[in-house]
Amino acid sequence: MHGCKAQQKEGRRNLITGLLLKILFRPYGEGPFIWDVLVSLSEANFNKTIENWDIEGREEELEPMFGWLSTSIPCYPETINLKTMVHTRPLGVTPYIELEPTEHPLALEQSNGIPMERIKQLAEELCEQDEQD
Repeated sequence: MHGCKAQQKEGRRNLITGLLLKILFRPYGEGPFIWDVLVSLSEANFNKTIENWDIEGREEELEPMFGWLSTSIPCYPETINLKTMVHTRPLGVTPYIELEPTEHPLALEQSNGIPMERIKQLAEELCEQDEQD
């Protein structure tokens, strides 16, 4: 299951794994480019998600849910606590995470697409970070 509860000093957090940024490559409309992320849900929404996790047709029963992005994505200004909507998808498919429309570069790339040059830049930056670790 791609849902988990995590303990932190300030209290329990209800985290769910989702696919953020089904970003299409521009100008080709191909892709998608995907980040795997964690999103924090309210306890009520987390419990509702867990209760429906193994139920066929769950995507028809659950409305999109508000959450907070809980993953710091490299190569972007801080992404922790960006506002999201969690979209439940069919059984066996990880939820889709949609960022609230803002001027944050990650939100802009999700809504407008991402050019191949940017994909190359991300790959280079990530490789440099791996070499430093």
